[in-house]
Amino acid sequence: MSNDTIYKLAAARHTLRNMAAAMEQLVRRAPGMTDLKLAHALVLVSLARKPTCRQVDLKSLPGIASPHLTRLLDELAARGLVWRGRSSEDRRQVLLSLTDSGREAASCLLTALNALTDNEWFDAVEKVGASLLKCSLQKTPEGVPC
Repeated sequence: MSNDTIYKLAAARHTLRNMAAAMEQLVRRAPGMTDLKLAHALVLVSLARKPTCRQVDLKSLPGIASPHLTRLLDELAARGLVWRGRSSEDRRQVLLSLTDSGREAASCLLTALNALTDNEWFDAVEKVGASLLKCSLQKTPEGVPC
């Protein structure tokens, strides 16, 4: 790896961190979300899609590991935004749904985020991320990333 390559990698990492911080700030600008993170918002919006879902169904959310999901749900339940209970058919299954306050929070969040951003912004962010990933996986004949 050449000296320039390590600096390019460090710069790309710095840019991605700044982009992630900007996305967190977008979520925090939404009413009622000032102290919640993007992961909380993702859970709220996912739960808003169905009246009830199983906790295991949320495991596929991007960037949220199972132990972290449990903590997020604990925090949202403590705020009165999420109801959590056991299935009467299978006590091992944890059922989730939004409370009235949770539905209102998810709706306000989506409205605020739609007002703050547009699809072109998200498309640009996605393209930059995909480009950086593709570049990091490609190697030149000398074995140095592009």
